[in-house]
Amino acid sequence: MEPEPEPQQVTDLVRFNAYNSAFIVTQQGIVYPFELIKTRVQIAPAHGGSELAAMRTVARGVIADRGVVRGLYHGFPWLAGPHLMCEAVYYTLYIVIKKAMHDFSGRHVAPQHRETADFVIPFVAGGLAEAGATIVSVPTDILTQRLQILPRNHAGSAPAVLRSVVKEQGLSGLYRGTTVTIASC
Repeated sequence: MEPEPEPQQVTDLVRFNAYNSAFIVTQQGIVYPFELIKTRVQIAPAHGGSELAAMRTVARGVIADRGVVRGLYHGFPWLAGPHLMCEAVYYTLYIVIKKAMHDFSGRHVAPQHRETADFVIPFVAGGLAEAGATIVSVPTDILTQRLQILPRNHAGSAPAVLRSVVKEQGLSGLYRGTTVTIASC
């Protein structure tokens, strides 16, 4: 029987990221149409009906305009691809930072404070990894949201939307909401 790996030991990131990627694409593939409909309902003018009726109306409109797949998954590739990269960045950073912090604390933390360090290190590593992953995720969230709210029969592509954001707001337009995103994690 193999001994249990040490908590700070670097795991097999390639295998983990491959399994995690398959899970994320599946999960996002199920959730994405609901996110698209939610976003459209949130920006639509209120008509006094129920939210369920508004969701049905939006879904029917999207499907009528673009079809089931092209309508309900409009912008999905521009979310899924970068989202996979974001997850890989997060877990890789988390493991590397956690290992570096464990190595540092092993050399510089007094034995009586070791338990506290072992408790705090995962929190700090997670926060730093999330901040790093957010640098990748916020621009893709902005691009995806812009694609989701394109008017009916608008044939805007992701590169066109990206160029529009950069032209109107500069590169900083791709990072609007970064502070709020990090604070809400």
